[in-house]
Amino acid sequence: MSGGNATSGSGGISIVILPAASEAKDEDEKKFDQDTLMVTAGASVSWINQDSVVHTVTSGSPRGGPEAGMEFDSSYLDPGKSFNHTFDKAGEFDCYCTLHPFMTGKVIVV
Repeated sequence: MSGGNATSGSGGISIVILPAASEAKDEDEKKFDQDTLMVTAGASVSWINQDSVVHTVTSGSPRGGPEAGMEFDSSYLDPGKSFNHTFDKAGEFDCYCTLHPFMTGKVIVV
């Protein structure tokens, strides 16, 4: 598990937490610029918070909680900050925001 706030993406693959993501009223409204991302093992992914409020990027699901798949946790990700995680093994990794559990995504590692 890794965590923390960096100041920018590391030049790898990025997922943007969209502005006003925390205000989405409809299930179909986009919260991330990519809800599902496919990468190869060893890829580094950065989540960049472009919303005006704090978010988290936590593996697992709102229903199962972070214990269901604790591979990574950004901790509190302030506006303008980013979180980076390297996916070393193949699999499907659900993620969500613990503060806004309707914000969900998935990284598929092949």
